[in-house]
Amino acid sequence: MSAAVVASPAERQTAERGGRATHLARGALVVVLVGAVLRLAAYFSVRSLWLDEAMLANNIVGRTFVALLGPLGENQSAPWLFLFGERATAMLLGPNELALRLLPLIAGILLPWIVWLTASKLADRETGIIAAAIAALSPLLLYYSNEVKPYGTDALVSATLVFVTLRVLENAADRRRWFILLFAGGVGLVAAFPAAFILPACWAALLA
Repeated sequence: MSAAVVASPAERQTAERGGRATHLARGALVVVLVGAVLRLAAYFSVRSLWLDEAMLANNIVGRTFVALLGPLGENQSAPWLFLFGERATAMLLGPNELALRLLPLIAGILLPWIVWLTASKLADRETGIIAAAIAALSPLLLYYSNEVKPYGTDALVSATLVFVTLRVLENAADRRRWFILLFAGGVGLVAAFPAAFILPACWAALLA
């Protein structure tokens, strides 16, 4: 007759934490998937470009990559990397609504996931799920995921810069994390206008 194996309190606590972490990760995945479905539904409705989108799209489609480095026409402005990505997508898939909105769509789908990771480091995983749900269900963020403007990518870049900064604060001895922060900061400055304000705050946090 074999003796029953009784788990110690420490083992039970570890198992409970592992199960709770798994449930929270699944909850975060559900939130990200719900956000993705909502964005894809809006994307495939193929809403016509409105005036401001159309004016930026005219610059993207009607200029070369080099010409996009200069001042844009029709009182438009956008970060260089966003313009290059839009121009490349329009060349590959054609100058249509779906092609021009593909980059904002991808940024919108990724944003709740990055927000979950960032908020989980700032607070805890429960807070991360709440923050991710806000990002996934926000009417404005949903709209900007289906618009030929850089606002959706601005949000993604901003959240990513905060996340990589938190990773450095977590382990400042890891040189790879510093390299990732420096690389992300350099890319962010040409990918999103808010990066010029986010980065000084990130470096101030590191100095503090």
